Formats: sequence, C-alpha cells, structure tokens
Amino acid sequence: MTRQDYAKDIRKRGFNCAQAVLAAAADMHGAMDEEALLALAGGLGGGVRQGEVCGAVSGAVITLGLMFPFNDGTDGASRAKISEKSREFSDKFKARFGALACSALLGVDMSQPDGLKTAIETGASVRCADYISGAIEILEGIFEGENN
Repeated sequence: MTRQDYAKDIRKRGFNCAQAVLAAAADMHGAMDEEALLALAGGLGGGVRQGEVCGAVSGAVITLGLMFPFNDGTDGASRAKISEKSREFSDKFKARFGALACSALLGVDMSQPDGLKTAIETGASVRCADYISGAIEILEGIFEGENN
C-alpha cells in the first residue's frame, strides 16, 4: 500500500488531514507510533480549526521536524536544515495548489462554527484528498533527495 493510499484510509476512518499525512509518513522518520502521531495532530485539521495553515501542510511540517530534528537550541546547522526543508515544502505546496491556508484552498471560511459542515455539503472537502496526496508526494521527494 502506498503512503497516499494509507493516508486515504486514515482519512476514511474519520481522522483529519494533518493526522493522515503525519501517520502515513511515519516510516520516513520512525520517531513515534501511530497512536501518538494521531494524538499529536488531532487539533490541526481545518487549519487549526480556524481555516489557517492546511492540516496536510501542518502534518508534513511536523514530519519534517521528525526527519530533521532541531532539538538543541545551540545547533545552528539543525536550525538551518529544518528551516530550509520547511520552506522547500511550503514553497512546493503553494506552487502546486496556490495557497497554504485551508480556507483559501477550500473556498470555505473554516473559521466559522459550521465551516466543516459547509465544506462537506458543498463538496469542497473532497479536494482534501488531493492536498494530502500532494503533501505526501512532496515529502517523498524531499526524503528521497536526502537519501540519494
């Protein structure tokens, strides 16, 4: 099963975009078990429930943080590496999809209490599968670039 297929399966089980990306990419970092990853990203769907940064982007950036850890405040090289990779991911995602914000991507004001309901009713949430797959594809490119 591909990471994209696994992410779609996670989403079908009721999890959000951030959870789907983070859990489906777990083999790229091996840092945590799936249950912990799902818990970590639980509040990030719908752009932190406010239509801000897309959950697929948030899940991918967390994945990058686990792949390229910056956990020593004095380690300038690690700080530079995660900054570079986060920017690389964000630039590629934005170039591909036109935005980083959930509301902009869906065309629905996700900051409203009925934002998710509106996204589902209008069919806008169907596009989330593309954002999830695209995020994983971009992550795979970054991962493969580092391991070649």
